[in-house]
Amino acid sequence: MIEQGKSKHHDLRMQSRKQLDISGVSNVESFDSEEFLLQTELGHLTIRGQHLHIKNLSLEEGLLSIEGLITSLVYLEPGAPAKNGKAYSASSSNEPLHTMADIDMDAVVGHSHGSGV
Repeated sequence: MIEQGKSKHHDLRMQSRKQLDISGVSNVESFDSEEFLLQTELGHLTIRGQHLHIKNLSLEEGLLSIEGLITSLVYLEPGAPAKNGKAYSASSSNEPLHTMADIDMDAVVGHSHGSGV
């Protein structure tokens, strides 16, 4: 829920649909190579694409960089619940989205290229 009276900061910067830099990220709720679900200062954001992976992440600073082919950015309606406590996924894959608890962040943060998760 967005609080009234408190200034929120959230910006997006996309470079040639291949890199997306996002500020105001409070949580990465789930992700896989085709979809990320983020909690931002201004609501939930779903990012879809192909071969998506984390380039850089600092939740302390609220910053996230994603690389891959970005095909859509969608803000979910405020108050829309995730299904069964899991992130909503419209992808056709039967593979579950990864939660942050599934990821070894030491292997992800600081690596600009890799096989992804």
